[in-house]
Amino acid sequence: MSLLITLVRHGETDWNAAGRIQGHEDIGLNAVGLAQADQLAERLAREQFDAVVSSDLQRTRQTVAPLLARQPVPVSYDAQWRERNFGRLQGMRRADMEQSAPEFLPLLARRDLDADFGGGESLLVFSERCVDALNALIARYGTGHVLVVCHGGVLDCVYRHAAGLSLEVPRPVGLRNAAINQLRSAGGPDRLEVVCWDDTSHLDSARDETDK
Repeated sequence: MSLLITLVRHGETDWNAAGRIQGHEDIGLNAVGLAQADQLAERLAREQFDAVVSSDLQRTRQTVAPLLARQPVPVSYDAQWRERNFGRLQGMRRADMEQSAPEFLPLLARRDLDADFGGGESLLVFSERCVDALNALIARYGTGHVLVVCHGGVLDCVYRHAAGLSLEVPRPVGLRNAAINQLRSAGGPDRLEVVCWDDTSHLDSARDETDK
Protein backbone atom coordinates (compact mmCIF):
# COMPACT_ATOMS: atom_id res chain seq x y z
CA MET A 1 0.00 0.00 0.00
CA SER A 2 1.17 3.52 -0.73
CA LEU A 3 0.12 7.16 -0.63
CA LEU A 4 -0.01 9.13 -3.88
CA ILE A 5 0.46 12.86 -3.29
CA THR A 6 -0.52 15.21 -6.11
CA LEU A 7 0.96 18.66 -5.55
CA VAL A 8 -0.12 21.71 -7.52
CA ARG A 9 1.21 25.23 -7.61
CA HIS A 10 -1.42 27.98 -7.57
CA GLY A 11 -2.47 29.70 -10.79
CA GLU A 12 -0.92 32.91 -12.06
CA THR A 13 -1.26 36.23 -10.24
CA ASP A 14 -0.48 39.74 -11.42
CA TRP A 15 2.57 39.65 -9.17
CA ASN A 16 3.79 36.47 -10.91
CA ALA A 17 3.40 38.19 -14.26
CA ALA A 18 5.26 41.28 -13.01
CA GLY A 19 8.07 39.28 -11.37
CA ARG A 20 7.25 40.44 -7.84
CA ILE A 21 8.09 38.25 -4.86
CA GLN A 22 4.83 37.32 -3.13
CA GLY A 23 5.86 35.33 -0.07
CA HIS A 24 3.14 35.65 2.57
CA GLU A 25 1.41 38.54 0.79
CA ASP A 26 -2.19 37.48 0.08
CA ILE A 27 -2.49 38.08 -3.66
CA GLY A 28 -5.40 36.73 -5.70
CA LEU A 29 -5.33 35.09 -9.13
CA ASN A 30 -5.49 37.17 -12.30
CA ALA A 31 -7.58 36.26 -15.37
CA VAL A 32 -4.91 33.84 -16.62
CA GLY A 33 -4.72 32.19 -13.20
CA LEU A 34 -8.49 31.76 -12.97
CA ALA A 35 -8.51 30.12 -16.41
CA GLN A 36 -5.65 27.85 -15.31
CA ALA A 37 -7.63 26.86 -12.22
CA ASP A 38 -10.57 25.84 -14.40
CA GLN A 39 -8.33 23.82 -16.73
CA LEU A 40 -6.64 22.20 -13.77
CA ALA A 41 -10.01 21.26 -12.25
CA GLU A 42 -11.11 19.69 -15.53
CA ARG A 43 -7.96 17.57 -15.61
CA LEU A 44 -8.07 16.57 -11.93
CA ALA A 45 -11.77 15.69 -12.11
CA ARG A 46 -10.61 12.36 -13.58
CA GLU A 47 -8.85 11.58 -10.29
CA GLN A 48 -10.39 10.35 -7.05
CA PHE A 49 -9.02 12.17 -3.99
CA ASP A 50 -9.43 11.12 -0.39
CA ALA A 51 -8.62 14.60 0.88
CA VAL A 52 -7.43 18.04 -0.21
CA VAL A 53 -4.90 20.12 1.73
CA SER A 54 -4.26 23.71 0.69
CA SER A 55 -2.22 26.67 1.79
CA ASP A 56 -4.53 29.19 3.44
CA LEU A 57 -3.59 32.06 1.12
CA GLN A 58 -6.10 33.42 -1.38
CA ARG A 59 -4.26 32.34 -4.51
CA THR A 60 -4.28 28.68 -3.49
CA ARG A 61 -7.89 28.80 -2.29
CA GLN A 62 -8.95 30.22 -5.66
CA THR A 63 -6.93 27.58 -7.49
CA VAL A 64 -8.63 24.65 -5.75
CA ALA A 65 -12.16 26.12 -5.72
CA PRO A 66 -13.21 24.91 -9.23
CA LEU A 67 -12.15 21.36 -8.40
CA LEU A 68 -14.07 21.36 -5.11
CA ALA A 69 -17.14 22.56 -7.01
CA ARG A 70 -16.88 19.45 -9.21
CA GLN A 71 -15.79 16.96 -6.57
CA PRO A 72 -16.86 17.45 -2.93
CA VAL A 73 -13.72 16.30 -1.13
CA PRO A 74 -12.82 17.03 2.52
CA VAL A 75 -10.52 20.07 2.47
CA SER A 76 -8.29 21.69 5.09
CA TYR A 77 -6.45 25.02 4.79
CA ASP A 78 -3.07 24.94 6.48
CA ALA A 79 -0.58 27.79 6.89
CA GLN A 80 2.24 25.20 7.04
CA TRP A 81 1.94 24.96 3.24
CA ARG A 82 2.41 28.71 2.69
CA GLU A 83 5.16 30.18 0.55
CA ARG A 84 8.35 31.34 2.25
CA ASN A 85 8.18 34.60 4.15
CA PHE A 86 10.66 36.83 2.30
CA GLY A 87 10.69 39.67 4.81
CA ARG A 88 11.58 43.03 3.26
CA LEU A 89 11.74 41.54 -0.24
CA GLN A 90 8.01 40.82 -0.45
CA GLY A 91 6.42 42.93 -3.17
CA MET A 92 9.76 43.69 -4.82
CA ARG A 93 10.94 43.02 -8.35
CA ARG A 94 14.62 42.62 -9.11
CA ALA A 95 14.83 46.30 -10.13
CA ASP A 96 13.34 47.27 -6.76
CA MET A 97 15.94 45.16 -4.95
CA GLU A 98 18.75 46.78 -6.90
CA GLN A 99 17.42 50.17 -5.80
CA SER A 100 16.28 49.48 -2.22
CA ALA A 101 17.96 46.30 -0.97
CA PRO A 102 21.09 45.56 -3.03
CA GLU A 103 22.76 43.87 -0.06
CA PHE A 104 20.32 40.98 -0.39
CA LEU A 105 21.00 40.19 -4.05
CA PRO A 106 24.19 38.14 -3.47
CA LEU A 107 22.40 36.16 -0.74
CA LEU A 108 19.59 35.29 -3.13
CA ALA A 109 21.99 34.38 -5.91
CA ARG A 110 23.97 31.90 -3.82
CA ARG A 111 20.87 30.55 -2.01
CA ASP A 112 22.25 31.50 1.38
CA LEU A 113 20.75 29.14 3.95
CA ASP A 114 20.59 31.62 6.84
CA ALA A 115 19.46 34.89 5.24
CA ASP A 116 15.99 35.99 6.42
CA PHE A 117 15.87 39.22 4.38
CA GLY A 118 14.83 41.36 7.30
CA GLY A 119 12.34 39.46 9.42
CA GLY A 120 11.40 36.67 7.03
CA GLU A 121 12.28 32.97 7.04
CA SER A 122 15.73 31.66 6.24
CA LEU A 123 15.89 29.05 3.48
CA LEU A 124 16.84 26.43 6.06
CA VAL A 125 13.90 27.23 8.35
CA PHE A 126 11.51 27.36 5.39
CA SER A 127 12.68 24.00 4.05
CA GLU A 128 12.29 22.41 7.47
CA ARG A 129 8.71 23.73 7.62
CA CYS A 130 7.91 22.28 4.20
CA VAL A 131 9.40 18.87 5.01
CA ASP A 132 7.58 18.82 8.37
CA ALA A 133 4.29 19.54 6.55
CA LEU A 134 4.98 16.73 4.08
CA ASN A 135 5.89 14.25 6.82
CA ALA A 136 2.77 15.16 8.81
CA LEU A 137 0.65 14.58 5.71
CA ILE A 138 2.20 11.15 5.15
CA ALA A 139 1.74 10.21 8.80
CA ARG A 140 -1.89 11.35 8.79
CA TYR A 141 -3.07 9.63 5.61
CA GLY A 142 -0.64 6.77 4.98
CA THR A 143 -2.47 5.39 1.94
CA GLY A 144 -4.79 6.63 -0.78
CA HIS A 145 -4.57 9.83 -2.84
CA VAL A 146 -4.23 13.35 -1.42
CA LEU A 147 -4.13 16.66 -3.32
CA VAL A 148 -1.93 19.49 -1.99
CA VAL A 149 -2.32 23.01 -3.42
CA CYS A 150 0.64 25.18 -2.51
CA HIS A 151 3.44 27.41 -3.87
CA GLY A 152 6.55 27.30 -6.01
CA GLY A 153 9.04 27.57 -3.17
CA VAL A 154 7.26 24.80 -1.26
CA LEU A 155 7.39 22.53 -4.29
CA ASP A 156 11.09 23.26 -4.72
CA CYS A 157 11.83 22.19 -1.12
CA VAL A 158 9.63 19.10 -1.37
CA TYR A 159 11.29 18.01 -4.61
CA ARG A 160 14.77 18.46 -3.19
CA HIS A 161 13.80 16.44 -0.13
CA ALA A 162 12.35 13.61 -2.22
CA ALA A 163 15.31 13.56 -4.62
CA GLY A 164 17.99 13.97 -1.92
CA LEU A 165 19.27 17.26 -3.34
CA SER A 166 20.97 20.06 -1.42
CA LEU A 167 19.17 23.36 -0.88
CA GLU A 168 22.20 25.19 -2.23
CA VAL A 169 22.33 23.73 -5.75
CA PRO A 170 20.55 25.62 -8.56
CA ARG A 171 16.87 24.87 -8.99
CA PRO A 172 16.70 21.44 -10.66
CA VAL A 173 13.14 21.37 -12.03
CA GLY A 174 10.37 23.59 -13.36
CA LEU A 175 7.73 24.99 -11.01
CA ARG A 176 5.14 26.45 -13.36
CA ASN A 177 1.79 27.86 -12.30
CA ALA A 178 -1.01 25.25 -12.08
CA ALA A 179 1.41 22.44 -13.01
CA ILE A 180 0.77 18.91 -11.72
CA ASN A 181 3.47 17.20 -9.67
CA GLN A 182 3.27 13.80 -7.99
CA LEU A 183 5.12 11.92 -5.28
CA ARG A 184 4.49 8.40 -4.03
CA SER A 185 5.22 7.42 -0.44
CA ALA A 186 5.62 3.70 0.16
CA GLY A 187 6.22 2.85 3.78
CA GLY A 188 6.91 6.27 5.30
CA PRO A 189 8.46 9.70 4.74
CA ASP A 190 11.91 8.33 3.90
CA ARG A 191 10.65 6.29 0.94
CA LEU A 192 9.53 8.85 -1.61
CA GLU A 193 9.37 8.40 -5.37
CA VAL A 194 8.93 11.25 -7.86
CA VAL A 195 6.18 10.07 -10.22
CA CYS A 196 5.93 13.16 -12.43
CA TRP A 197 6.87 16.84 -12.21
CA ASP A 198 5.88 20.16 -13.77
CA ASP A 199 3.21 18.67 -16.05
CA THR A 200 1.29 21.48 -17.80
CA SER A 201 -0.21 19.40 -20.62
CA HIS A 202 -3.70 20.31 -19.34
CA LEU A 203 -3.13 24.05 -19.83
CA ASP A 204 -3.80 26.01 -23.03
CA SER A 205 -0.66 28.03 -22.45
CA ALA A 206 1.83 27.89 -19.59
CA ARG A 207 4.27 30.60 -18.57
CA ASP A 208 7.59 29.45 -17.19
CA GLU A 209 7.46 31.51 -14.01
CA THR A 210 10.18 31.23 -11.39
CA ASP A 211 8.97 33.65 -8.73
CA LYS A 212 7.98 32.52 -5.26
